[in-house]
Amino acid sequence: MSKKPVLRASQSIALTIAEGNGKTAKADRRRYFEIARGSALECAAIQDVLVVGLGLDKAESRKSIALLLISSYHILHMSNPRVFLNFRSLCKYLSLVELSIF
Repeated sequence: MSKKPVLRASQSIALTIAEGNGKTAKADRRRYFEIARGSALECAAIQDVLVVGLGLDKAESRKSIALLLISSYHILHMSNPRVFLNFRSLCKYLSLVELSIF
């Protein structure tokens, strides 16, 4: 598997968020943000596949996956502002506390 699917899915995140921001109906915006979140999770899954296929360094992939999962949380919050976790809870939820990404 090449890295092209990651590029496609990552571009889809930004483009879908932009398209969703252009919608005036809340239900339409929510739907686009949910699609963007799905693209972020797809990117994380592609990272896993690339590591298994030895096409990507595992340590670098873990950092990318952590950022993608955090981004996915933020997109979720955009689609439903009532969903809130603080950053520490988010990291604990994602089991990434031991990962120093910043």
